[in-house]
Amino acid sequence: MLASPRVWINGSETSFLNVFDRGLSYGDGFFTTALVRNGAWLNGSAHLWRLQQSTEKLHFPALDSADLLKQICASYAQLGELNTHSLVLKIMVTRGVGGRGYQPPEPSQPTLIIQWSAAPSDLNATPPLTLWECQTPLSLNTATAGIKHLNRLDNVLAKNELAHLGFSDGLMCNARQDVICSSQANLFLLRGDELTTPLLHESGVHGTVRYALEQLSVQLGYRWREQPVQWAQVLEADGLFLSNAIRGIVPVAALHMADQSEHHFASESLLDIARIGAYFDDYQSATAISLVNEIGR
Repeated sequence: MLASPRVWINGSETSFLNVFDRGLSYGDGFFTTALVRNGAWLNGSAHLWRLQQSTEKLHFPALDSADLLKQICASYAQLGELNTHSLVLKIMVTRGVGGRGYQPPEPSQPTLIIQWSAAPSDLNATPPLTLWECQTPLSLNTATAGIKHLNRLDNVLAKNELAHLGFSDGLMCNARQDVICSSQANLFLLRGDELTTPLLHESGVHGTVRYALEQLSVQLGYRWREQPVQWAQVLEADGLFLSNAIRGIVPVAALHMADQSEHHFASESLLDIARIGAYFDDYQSATAISLVNEIGR
């Protein structure tokens, strides 16, 4: 097991970052977090899509996916026998050092940070969750909505709220009272043959599992719907589940509302959610990027 994280910055193993880096000063950057199982980067193409989209929307220099993969493989190989375990891969890209105040440098020289850490020990034992109705709101910003940028204070404050109340996760709304996501995952509602997820044009993050499920929805027998979601729709759903790249599909058993009422979802929906989870896991395993094979190229 990887006892502590190991970090490579611009190709060199080090945990020392220039204090003038814009990622530290302004959160000027983006990241993705992925699961690597036995040398296979699960759902890797979705993570590469996210990084490319973030590069374009934040006006960073073009990302060389081949060079990025080469650096990921090089760092992975240096883990030695530790790379046989399930690992969490975090890729961060900042705009680097320079510029005057908020004004970015032209041209910029991005900083690439690759971090490896051990996967959670309870990765395959996540029971159905009871979620809290978070009172911490999500920010509204059409320019950055969908991007997993380095400004994650909304999520930090939500996690602080949850920790004080004893919940592991909760659902968050934006200032328009649209239900958007949990503090760390995308949200999905099941109702009949519809698979609904909140529209993320003003708030939230386009998750990599969400990206894959949109493509898989027809094969799973669901009509994909992306729309604004209100609390009434959440409470009327047959079932609810969350998704993120590390834990995959996580079912929701109940919601604990701020008025102290509690809403439980039909237990029958757990079977449908388990089927979706199994199908997605097979998909991400079958389409994984092999870091072992890439090393030898």
